[in-house]
Amino acid sequence: MADQDLVFRGAVLLLFVGVRFVRWHSRRLIGWKASWPTMKKYPLDTVVLMSLAVAWVTAMVVYVAFPNLVARFSAPIPGAVRWCAVLVAVAGLALLGWADRCLGQNLSVVLQIRDQHTLVTNGPYHWVRHPIYSATLLYAAALAVVTANYVLAVAIVVPMVLLVALRLGREEQMMIDEFGDAYRTYMQNTGRLLPKCCRS
Repeated sequence: MADQDLVFRGAVLLLFVGVRFVRWHSRRLIGWKASWPTMKKYPLDTVVLMSLAVAWVTAMVVYVAFPNLVARFSAPIPGAVRWCAVLVAVAGLALLGWADRCLGQNLSVVLQIRDQHTLVTNGPYHWVRHPIYSATLLYAAALAVVTANYVLAVAIVVPMVLLVALRLGREEQMMIDEFGDAYRTYMQNTGRLLPKCCRS
């Protein structure tokens, strides 16, 4: 059992490094310094975003290096289920990388319309309007299962859910304001976080 836990800690570490690797190219496009004025405009978003980063890093450090600190909160999840969650997390990373690449120069860490912003409808955006959120939620949920720990699950999932809940409505209104009927038509044919069963 101890050996299996060690393997899962290694898997979690690799998955965490994986998300940093997947987003490395994207971060070069985002431009954090240019995002600060908009981050100041939405302080609650900024607080949740920073809390998300702190919570994820803290959860990873505790789980990988100091698992005894949260051992009492372990969840009885079978090893086979946890390995399936590893595969789901990898799928989430693949979707995240795909969505980032398709969004290209439109990508931003904050809610803003970038210079020469375009309406992207290719790749995963053909089916879902917010595949980056979908991918990150999928990744977070899978990672929580892999850790098999109630406290770490809360630290990993809750901040991401709050961030998405805060942003989705305002982000869609921002896109409607910018693209008008083109975005309204796009909304009719796609789901927010999951593909629509029927497209018009």
